[in-house]
Amino acid sequence: MFSKDTVFGESMAKKFAIGDIVSWPVFKFDGDVISKDKSKKLGVITQILTVSRSERPVVIAKVLDMSAGKEKDILIISLTLVSKASKEIQN
Repeated sequence: MFSKDTVFGESMAKKFAIGDIVSWPVFKFDGDVISKDKSKKLGVITQILTVSRSERPVVIAKVLDMSAGKEKDILIISLTLVSKASKEIQN
């Protein structure tokens, strides 16, 4: 089990900052079958938050999806860093 003090994705969250460009995998749902698409989405992190999901604290990133133009909540462990934000953006 997990400790209530443990936040899922907390150590991974330290690698990211607001303004970073990230990618994440796309999954296809076909009935009861879930498959990973070969393409990836790109976006910019706008916020990093700790939220409760199924009574467990997890870290999510609010990411502006570049292709859809909409902000999405994505589990931080699903993200891959593409490019770090400049120091001017982070401050």
